[in-house]
Amino acid sequence: MINYSSGLPGIGRLSVERLLETLNGLRLKSDQLGSSARPLLSLHLKGGGQLDGWLLDFGPADKDGTRGESVVVLHRAWPDVRQPAEAVAFVPLRDVQAVTVFEAPAAAQHFVPSLSRMDLRRLAEQSVQPAASKIGKPLEVRVETEAIPESAVELFAKALRAFRGAFSEIASDPLGEVALKSKVQSLRIAAGPKLMAKFEGSALAITLPTGDAEIPTNEELKTALESVL
Repeated sequence: MINYSSGLPGIGRLSVERLLETLNGLRLKSDQLGSSARPLLSLHLKGGGQLDGWLLDFGPADKDGTRGESVVVLHRAWPDVRQPAEAVAFVPLRDVQAVTVFEAPAAAQHFVPSLSRMDLRRLAEQSVQPAASKIGKPLEVRVETEAIPESAVELFAKALRAFRGAFSEIASDPLGEVALKSKVQSLRIAAGPKLMAKFEGSALAITLPTGDAEIPTNEELKTALESVL
């Protein structure tokens, strides 16, 4: 259970608004995944009293074709949560002092936050760590994330995880270990239309497929890497 409020002027409303935006995002994600889970809330009102219910929506209300003030839409949990009323409450955000969240996990269990560019860079670094440990040599990694469209971020992350396994297996092979030690000083990993491996000086450049291409298999990745090592 989370009680979310603030006594600092100008901060409390902003904090409550951000919380409700986050909870509504969880609700929308649950809808997309076919779940009926809704966060159960208590809205503590500035004028006193509270309203309990499941969050149905939150955002600016349309007024005469323009976006008006933000409104919280609740399915009322009254007289109690076991026998909710067939009633919906529309509460202006300006009337809300604080929010208590009871069942956010019911919605959040289906929610997977989107990966950021920083997450991709971390995944790229992690993808070479097992191999670097096996050959006893640090390997610098550069990943080009700027050109990756948002729609391909998840696919690129899956390709990085697949690359990690193949690259580690090559490092475990005696011939692969020797090749990596003697030839590779760094790696450059990018997204592209098809799987490709080549050397750019002492840097091993890997292109992992995104878009309409499928995630390469372990054997396909090993074959591409071994062809240049």
